[in-house]
Amino acid sequence: MKNRKNVLLITAILVLTSVFNIPMTVAQKPGFADKRDGIFSQTKESIKIYPAEITDSSMKRNPIIFSQRPYTPEENYYFYTSDSESGYFCQEDFWNLTDLINDVHWYGLSLIFNNGWTQGDPNGMQFEIIFYEDNGGYPGNVFATISDLEPYPINTGISYSGYTMYYWEILLPELVPLVNGWISIQSTYCPDDSWFLWAGSPEGNFNAMQSNYSTGDNLAFNLTGGWFIPHPDVKIDSIIQPLSGPAGIIAPIINISNIGNMDEIFPVNVQISSSTLEYNQTQDTTLLWPGDSQQIIFPQWKPEAWNNTIENISIEYTIVATAILEWDCNQSDNTMIQSFNLTYTCELHRLFFFGFISNRTEDNNSFSLYAKHLFYYDHNTSKLGRLFSDEIIIVSKKHQLGFVGKNFVIGRFDGSVFSYS
Repeated sequence: MKNRKNVLLITAILVLTSVFNIPMTVAQKPGFADKRDGIFSQTKESIKIYPAEITDSSMKRNPIIFSQRPYTPEENYYFYTSDSESGYFCQEDFWNLTDLINDVHWYGLSLIFNNGWTQGDPNGMQFEIIFYEDNGGYPGNVFATISDLEPYPINTGISYSGYTMYYWEILLPELVPLVNGWISIQSTYCPDDSWFLWAGSPEGNFNAMQSNYSTGDNLAFNLTGGWFIPHPDVKIDSIIQPLSGPAGIIAPIINISNIGNMDEIFPVNVQISSSTLEYNQTQDTTLLWPGDSQQIIFPQWKPEAWNNTIENISIEYTIVATAILEWDCNQSDNTMIQSFNLTYTCELHRLFFFGFISNRTEDNNSFSLYAKHLFYYDHNTSKLGRLFSDEIIIVSKKHQLGFVGKNFVIGRFDGSVFSYS
Protein backbone atom coordinates (compact mmCIF):
# COMPACT_ATOMS: atom_id res chain seq x y z
CA MET A 1 0.00 0.00 0.00
CA LYS A 2 2.92 2.30 0.79
CA ASN A 3 4.41 1.79 -2.68
CA ARG A 4 1.06 2.47 -4.29
CA LYS A 5 0.83 5.83 -2.53
CA ASN A 6 4.25 6.78 -3.86
CA VAL A 7 3.18 5.89 -7.39
CA LEU A 8 0.04 7.97 -7.06
CA LEU A 9 1.98 10.93 -5.75
CA ILE A 10 4.50 10.80 -8.57
CA THR A 11 1.76 10.47 -11.19
CA ALA A 12 -0.05 13.52 -9.81
CA ILE A 13 3.10 15.65 -9.74
CA LEU A 14 4.03 14.67 -13.29
CA VAL A 15 1.29 17.01 -14.57
CA LEU A 16 2.98 19.93 -12.82
CA THR A 17 6.30 19.26 -14.47
CA SER A 18 5.21 18.40 -18.00
CA VAL A 19 6.21 21.92 -19.12
CA PHE A 20 9.88 20.95 -18.83
CA ASN A 21 9.64 19.22 -22.21
CA ILE A 22 12.58 16.97 -21.43
CA PRO A 23 12.78 13.20 -21.60
CA MET A 24 12.35 11.54 -18.22
CA THR A 25 12.93 8.01 -17.18
CA VAL A 26 11.29 8.75 -13.83
CA ALA A 27 8.34 11.07 -13.20
CA GLN A 28 9.67 14.30 -11.74
CA LYS A 29 8.21 16.76 -9.24
CA PRO A 30 9.42 20.20 -8.14
CA GLY A 31 10.29 18.86 -4.71
CA PHE A 32 12.80 16.36 -6.00
CA ALA A 33 15.83 17.38 -8.07
CA ASP A 34 17.72 14.42 -9.51
CA LYS A 35 20.79 14.54 -11.73
CA ARG A 36 19.79 11.38 -13.54
CA ASP A 37 16.37 12.38 -14.84
CA GLY A 38 17.34 15.49 -16.79
CA ILE A 39 16.25 18.31 -14.47
CA PHE A 40 19.89 19.26 -14.13
CA SER A 41 22.53 19.11 -16.85
CA GLN A 42 24.25 15.79 -17.30
CA THR A 43 27.60 17.55 -17.79
CA LYS A 44 30.29 16.40 -15.40
CA GLU A 45 31.98 18.98 -13.21
CA SER A 46 35.52 19.83 -14.25
CA ILE A 47 36.90 19.49 -10.71
CA LYS A 48 36.44 16.24 -8.88
CA ILE A 49 35.36 16.70 -5.27
CA TYR A 50 36.10 13.91 -2.84
CA PRO A 51 34.08 13.35 0.34
CA ALA A 52 37.05 14.17 2.54
CA GLU A 53 37.14 17.70 1.10
CA ILE A 54 33.61 18.50 2.29
CA THR A 55 34.10 19.83 5.80
CA ASP A 56 32.43 22.32 8.12
CA SER A 57 33.34 24.53 11.03
CA SER A 58 31.80 22.18 13.58
CA MET A 59 35.10 20.31 13.48
CA LYS A 60 36.72 23.36 15.03
CA ARG A 61 34.41 23.34 18.03
CA ASN A 62 32.41 20.50 19.53
CA PRO A 63 32.77 16.88 18.41
CA ILE A 64 30.49 15.60 15.67
CA ILE A 65 28.11 13.04 17.16
CA PHE A 66 26.21 12.28 13.95
CA SER A 67 27.18 12.93 10.34
CA GLN A 68 25.94 12.18 6.83
CA ARG A 69 27.91 13.85 4.05
CA PRO A 70 26.32 15.24 0.86
CA TYR A 71 26.67 13.53 -2.49
CA THR A 72 29.60 14.82 -4.50
CA PRO A 73 29.11 16.14 -8.05
CA GLU A 74 30.75 12.96 -9.36
CA GLU A 75 28.01 10.81 -7.86
CA ASN A 76 24.36 10.51 -8.88
CA TYR A 77 23.05 13.19 -6.59
CA TYR A 78 19.65 14.20 -5.25
CA PHE A 79 18.29 17.39 -3.64
CA TYR A 80 14.89 17.48 -1.95
CA THR A 81 12.71 20.57 -1.60
CA SER A 82 11.89 21.41 2.00
CA ASP A 83 10.12 24.76 1.94
CA SER A 84 6.89 25.95 3.54
CA GLU A 85 5.71 27.88 0.46
CA SER A 86 6.15 24.87 -1.78
CA GLY A 87 4.28 22.63 0.66
CA TYR A 88 7.17 20.17 0.93
CA PHE A 89 9.07 19.32 4.09
CA CYS A 90 11.78 16.76 4.71
CA GLN A 91 12.58 14.67 7.76
CA GLU A 92 15.60 12.50 8.54
CA ASP A 93 16.41 10.24 11.45
CA PHE A 94 19.46 9.86 13.68
CA TRP A 95 20.37 7.25 16.26
CA ASN A 96 22.76 6.16 19.01
CA LEU A 97 23.87 9.65 19.98
CA THR A 98 26.43 9.75 22.78
CA ASP A 99 25.97 13.39 23.77
CA LEU A 100 23.36 16.15 23.90
CA ILE A 101 22.68 17.94 20.59
CA ASN A 102 24.18 21.42 20.59
CA ASP A 103 24.58 22.44 16.92
CA VAL A 104 22.92 21.53 13.63
CA HIS A 105 24.77 21.79 10.30
CA TRP A 106 23.18 21.11 6.92
CA TYR A 107 23.80 21.32 3.16
CA GLY A 108 21.60 22.21 0.21
CA LEU A 109 20.69 24.44 -2.70
CA SER A 110 18.86 27.76 -2.89
CA LEU A 111 16.77 27.61 -6.07
CA ILE A 112 13.77 29.36 -7.55
CA PHE A 113 11.13 27.15 -9.18
CA ASN A 114 9.12 28.78 -11.97
CA ASN A 115 8.45 26.17 -14.63
CA GLY A 116 12.08 25.20 -14.12
CA TRP A 117 14.95 25.67 -11.69
CA THR A 118 17.10 28.82 -11.55
CA GLN A 119 19.81 29.80 -9.09
CA GLY A 120 18.55 31.77 -6.10
CA ASP A 121 20.21 33.94 -3.45
CA PRO A 122 20.14 32.34 0.04
CA ASN A 123 20.95 35.56 1.90
CA GLY A 124 18.10 36.29 4.29
CA MET A 125 16.66 32.77 4.02
CA GLN A 126 14.89 31.74 7.24
CA PHE A 127 14.42 28.23 8.59
CA GLU A 128 12.40 26.23 11.07
CA ILE A 129 13.99 23.16 12.70
CA ILE A 130 11.86 20.56 14.45
CA PHE A 131 13.09 17.60 16.50
CA TYR A 132 10.85 14.55 16.85
CA GLU A 133 10.92 11.48 18.99
CA ASP A 134 11.36 8.20 17.15
CA ASN A 135 8.24 6.07 16.78
CA GLY A 136 9.32 2.67 15.55
CA GLY A 137 11.34 4.01 12.63
CA TYR A 138 8.98 6.90 11.83
CA PRO A 139 8.72 10.48 13.16
CA GLY A 140 6.86 10.54 16.48
CA ASN A 141 5.82 13.36 18.80
CA VAL A 142 7.37 16.81 18.37
CA PHE A 143 10.13 17.24 20.96
CA ALA A 144 11.34 20.78 20.19
CA THR A 145 10.64 23.49 17.58
CA ILE A 146 13.05 26.30 16.78
CA SER A 147 11.65 28.96 14.44
CA ASP A 148 12.73 32.20 12.76
CA LEU A 149 16.32 31.05 12.29
CA GLU A 150 18.42 33.08 9.84
CA PRO A 151 21.87 31.49 9.66
CA TYR A 152 24.50 32.90 7.33
CA PRO A 153 24.76 30.92 4.06
CA ILE A 154 28.27 29.67 3.36
CA ASN A 155 29.22 29.06 -0.26
CA THR A 156 30.91 25.64 -0.33
CA GLY A 157 32.49 26.36 -3.70
CA ILE A 158 30.95 23.12 -4.98
CA SER A 159 28.46 23.24 -7.83
CA TYR A 160 26.06 20.66 -9.20
CA SER A 161 25.51 21.20 -12.91
CA GLY A 162 25.93 24.93 -12.37
CA TYR A 163 23.94 25.22 -9.11
CA THR A 164 25.86 26.24 -6.01
CA MET A 165 25.64 24.17 -2.84
CA TYR A 166 25.53 26.11 0.43
CA TYR A 167 26.16 25.14 4.01
CA TRP A 168 24.32 26.44 7.09
CA GLU A 169 24.82 25.95 10.80
CA ILE A 170 22.97 27.01 13.90
CA LEU A 171 23.74 26.92 17.60
CA LEU A 172 20.62 25.65 19.34
CA PRO A 173 19.18 27.85 22.11
CA GLU A 174 18.90 24.76 24.32
CA LEU A 175 20.56 21.36 24.29
CA VAL A 176 18.40 18.58 22.87
CA PRO A 177 18.70 15.30 24.87
CA LEU A 178 17.56 12.82 22.22
CA VAL A 179 19.49 9.59 21.70
CA ASN A 180 17.32 8.41 18.79
CA GLY A 181 15.03 10.73 16.90
CA TRP A 182 14.18 12.71 13.78
CA ILE A 183 14.90 16.20 12.51
CA SER A 184 13.16 18.35 9.91
CA ILE A 185 14.75 21.44 8.35
CA GLN A 186 12.46 23.65 6.26
CA SER A 187 12.91 27.10 4.78
CA THR A 188 10.06 29.45 5.68
CA TYR A 189 11.05 32.67 3.89
CA CYS A 190 13.58 34.07 1.42
CA PRO A 191 13.64 37.62 -0.01
CA ASP A 192 13.96 36.37 -3.60
CA ASP A 193 11.43 33.52 -3.14
CA SER A 194 14.11 30.85 -3.22
CA TRP A 195 13.33 27.40 -1.88
CA PHE A 196 15.68 25.29 0.19
CA LEU A 197 16.54 21.94 -1.40
CA TRP A 198 18.14 19.63 1.13
CA ALA A 199 21.16 17.70 -0.17
CA GLY A 200 20.88 13.95 -0.33
CA SER A 201 23.56 11.68 1.11
CA PRO A 202 24.95 8.24 0.27
CA GLU A 203 25.38 7.62 4.01
CA GLY A 204 22.62 6.53 6.36
CA ASN A 205 19.79 3.99 6.58
CA PHE A 206 17.86 5.30 3.52
CA ASN A 207 14.94 6.25 5.73
CA ALA A 208 14.56 9.98 4.89
CA MET A 209 11.05 11.26 4.24
CA GLN A 210 9.59 14.08 2.17
CA SER A 211 6.07 15.21 3.07
CA ASN A 212 5.37 11.90 4.87
CA TYR A 213 6.54 9.73 1.96
CA SER A 214 9.76 7.73 1.90
CA THR A 215 12.47 8.97 -0.44
CA GLY A 216 14.50 5.79 -0.22
CA ASP A 217 17.45 8.09 0.35
CA ASN A 218 19.34 9.94 3.09
CA LEU A 219 19.81 13.65 3.83
CA ALA A 220 23.12 15.43 4.50
CA PHE A 221 23.52 16.98 7.94
CA ASN A 222 25.75 16.94 11.02
CA LEU A 223 24.93 17.13 14.70
CA THR A 224 27.53 18.28 17.20
CA GLY A 225 27.40 17.72 20.93
CA GLY A 226 28.93 18.89 24.16
CA TRP A 227 28.20 21.50 26.75
CA PHE A 228 29.26 24.36 24.55
CA ILE A 229 30.14 27.58 26.36
CA PRO A 230 30.16 30.50 23.90
CA HIS A 231 33.38 32.51 24.01
CA PRO A 232 33.25 35.26 21.37
CA ASP A 233 36.65 36.88 20.93
CA VAL A 234 38.04 38.75 17.93
CA LYS A 235 41.11 40.93 17.61
CA ILE A 236 42.93 43.40 15.38
CA ASP A 237 46.17 41.64 14.39
CA SER A 238 47.95 44.38 12.48
CA ILE A 239 47.63 47.55 10.45
CA ILE A 240 49.29 46.88 7.10
CA GLN A 241 48.59 50.26 5.57
CA PRO A 242 49.08 53.22 5.84
CA LEU A 243 52.70 53.32 7.04
CA SER A 244 55.26 56.11 7.12
CA GLY A 245 56.50 57.18 3.72
CA PRO A 246 55.73 59.48 0.81
CA ALA A 247 52.25 60.99 0.76
CA GLY A 248 49.73 59.62 -1.68
CA ILE A 249 46.26 58.17 -2.07
CA ILE A 250 46.16 55.18 0.28
CA ALA A 251 43.72 52.31 0.90
CA PRO A 252 43.93 51.28 4.59
CA ILE A 253 44.48 47.52 5.07
CA ILE A 254 43.71 45.78 8.36
CA ASN A 255 44.35 42.19 9.45
CA ILE A 256 41.84 40.71 11.89
CA SER A 257 41.27 37.24 13.38
CA ASN A 258 38.67 35.24 15.27
CA ILE A 259 40.33 33.73 18.35
CA GLY A 260 37.06 32.71 20.04
CA ASN A 261 34.90 29.63 19.53
CA MET A 262 31.96 31.27 17.74
CA ASP A 263 31.48 31.91 14.02
CA GLU A 264 31.44 35.68 13.67
CA ILE A 265 30.55 38.47 11.24
CA PHE A 266 31.30 41.93 12.63
CA PRO A 267 32.09 45.50 11.53
CA VAL A 268 35.59 46.99 11.62
CA ASN A 269 36.02 50.77 11.86
CA VAL A 270 39.07 52.76 10.74
CA GLN A 271 39.71 56.41 11.64
CA ILE A 272 42.66 58.52 10.51
CA SER A 273 43.43 61.95 11.95
CA SER A 274 46.16 64.56 12.22
CA SER A 275 44.98 67.81 13.78
CA THR A 276 41.45 66.88 12.67
CA LEU A 277 39.61 63.68 11.77
CA GLU A 278 40.17 63.07 8.03
CA TYR A 279 38.90 59.51 7.50
CA ASN A 280 36.14 57.44 9.10
CA GLN A 281 35.03 54.22 7.39
CA THR A 282 33.34 51.02 8.61
CA GLN A 283 33.34 47.73 6.75
CA ASP A 284 31.90 44.29 7.64
CA THR A 285 33.98 41.15 7.63
CA THR A 286 32.84 38.05 5.83
CA LEU A 287 32.12 34.99 7.95
CA LEU A 288 35.06 34.10 10.21
CA TRP A 289 35.16 30.62 11.68
CA PRO A 290 37.07 30.05 14.93
CA GLY A 291 40.79 30.32 14.26
CA ASP A 292 40.36 32.06 10.91
CA SER A 293 41.98 35.35 9.89
CA GLN A 294 41.01 37.90 7.29
CA GLN A 295 42.46 40.96 5.58
CA ILE A 296 40.12 43.90 4.98
CA ILE A 297 40.89 46.51 2.34
CA PHE A 298 39.08 49.79 2.99
CA PRO A 299 38.11 52.56 0.54
CA GLN A 300 40.93 54.86 -0.48
CA TRP A 301 41.92 57.85 1.63
CA LYS A 302 43.22 61.08 0.10
CA PRO A 303 44.98 63.20 2.76
CA GLU A 304 43.73 66.75 2.97
CA ALA A 305 47.28 68.09 2.57
CA TRP A 306 47.72 66.20 -0.69
CA ASN A 307 48.31 68.76 -3.50
CA ASN A 308 47.53 71.60 -1.07
CA THR A 309 50.86 72.02 0.67
CA ILE A 310 53.27 74.74 -0.49
CA GLU A 311 56.39 73.33 1.16
CA ASN A 312 58.24 70.07 1.70
CA ILE A 313 56.90 68.88 5.04
CA SER A 314 56.19 65.75 7.09
CA ILE A 315 52.85 65.37 8.87
CA GLU A 316 52.20 62.89 11.70
CA TYR A 317 48.92 60.96 11.60
CA THR A 318 47.19 58.50 13.89
CA ILE A 319 45.17 55.52 12.65
CA VAL A 320 42.73 53.73 14.96
CA ALA A 321 41.33 50.35 13.88
CA THR A 322 38.51 48.85 15.96
CA ALA A 323 36.74 45.50 15.72
CA ILE A 324 33.17 46.06 16.91
CA LEU A 325 31.79 42.96 18.66
CA GLU A 326 29.46 43.82 21.52
CA TRP A 327 29.80 40.58 23.48
CA ASP A 328 33.54 40.13 22.98
CA CYS A 329 35.05 38.43 26.03
CA ASN A 330 38.27 40.42 25.71
CA GLN A 331 37.81 43.97 24.46
CA SER A 332 41.44 44.93 25.10
CA ASP A 333 42.65 43.57 21.75
CA ASN A 334 39.73 44.92 19.71
CA THR A 335 41.46 48.25 19.05
CA MET A 336 44.89 49.03 17.62
CA ILE A 337 46.38 52.54 17.46
CA GLN A 338 49.34 53.33 15.26
CA SER A 339 51.16 56.52 14.32
CA PHE A 340 52.78 57.21 10.96
CA ASN A 341 54.33 60.12 9.08
CA LEU A 342 53.66 61.14 5.50
CA THR A 343 56.18 63.24 3.62
CA TYR A 344 54.83 65.84 1.21
CA THR A 345 56.90 67.15 -1.68
CA CYS A 346 55.82 70.59 -2.82
CA GLU A 347 53.51 70.40 -5.81
CA LEU A 348 53.38 74.12 -6.59
CA HIS A 349 54.27 73.50 -10.22
CA ARG A 350 50.55 72.95 -10.60
CA LEU A 351 49.80 76.53 -9.50
CA PHE A 352 49.80 79.54 -11.75
CA PHE A 353 50.17 82.76 -9.81
CA PHE A 354 50.34 86.50 -9.95
CA GLY A 355 51.41 88.97 -7.29
CA PHE A 356 52.35 92.51 -6.51
CA ILE A 357 56.05 93.12 -6.06
CA SER A 358 57.35 95.08 -3.09
CA ASN A 359 61.06 94.46 -3.76
CA ARG A 360 63.27 92.30 -5.96
CA THR A 361 66.94 91.52 -6.67
CA GLU A 362 68.62 89.74 -9.56
CA ASP A 363 71.88 88.05 -10.40
CA ASN A 364 72.97 86.05 -13.41
CA ASN A 365 70.93 82.87 -12.84
CA SER A 366 68.49 83.56 -10.03
CA PHE A 367 65.71 85.96 -9.25
CA SER A 368 64.71 87.01 -5.73
CA LEU A 369 61.22 88.38 -5.36
CA TYR A 370 59.73 90.03 -2.30
CA ALA A 371 55.98 89.81 -2.85
CA LYS A 372 53.02 90.84 -0.80
CA HIS A 373 49.48 89.64 -1.40
CA LEU A 374 50.42 86.77 -3.70
CA PHE A 375 47.40 84.94 -5.16
CA TYR A 376 47.10 81.68 -7.06
CA TYR A 377 44.83 79.89 -9.50
CA ASP A 378 44.88 76.09 -9.50
CA HIS A 379 43.89 74.83 -12.93
CA ASN A 380 43.13 71.36 -11.54
CA THR A 381 40.48 72.56 -9.11
CA SER A 382 39.60 75.90 -10.77
CA LYS A 383 40.20 77.50 -7.36
CA LEU A 384 41.40 81.06 -6.81
CA GLY A 385 42.79 82.12 -3.46
CA ARG A 386 45.55 83.85 -1.52
CA LEU A 387 48.70 81.79 -1.22
CA PHE A 388 50.52 83.84 1.40
CA SER A 389 49.38 86.51 3.79
CA ASP A 390 52.84 87.83 4.77
CA GLU A 391 55.97 88.80 2.87
CA ILE A 392 57.80 85.94 1.20
CA ILE A 393 60.91 85.44 -0.83
CA ILE A 394 60.75 83.40 -3.99
CA VAL A 395 64.04 82.32 -5.48
CA SER A 396 63.70 80.88 -8.96
CA LYS A 397 65.56 80.52 -12.19
CA LYS A 398 64.67 83.54 -14.23
CA HIS A 399 63.33 81.55 -17.16
CA GLN A 400 60.86 79.76 -14.88
CA LEU A 401 58.98 82.99 -14.28
CA GLY A 402 56.35 83.64 -16.87
CA PHE A 403 56.33 87.43 -17.01
CA VAL A 404 58.00 89.91 -14.71
CA GLY A 405 56.79 93.46 -14.84
CA LYS A 406 57.87 96.46 -12.86
CA ASN A 407 55.39 95.96 -10.03
CA PHE A 408 53.90 92.51 -10.59
CA VAL A 409 54.76 89.00 -11.70
CA ILE A 410 52.82 86.28 -13.51
CA GLY A 411 54.26 82.80 -13.80
CA ARG A 412 54.36 79.21 -12.61
CA PHE A 413 55.86 77.69 -9.52
CA ASP A 414 58.18 74.76 -10.01
CA GLY A 415 58.79 72.91 -6.76
CA SER A 416 62.21 71.72 -7.89
CA VAL A 417 63.73 75.18 -8.29
CA PHE A 418 62.12 77.49 -5.78
CA SER A 419 62.19 78.09 -2.07
CA TYR A 420 60.60 80.62 0.20
CA SER A 421 60.64 81.92 3.73
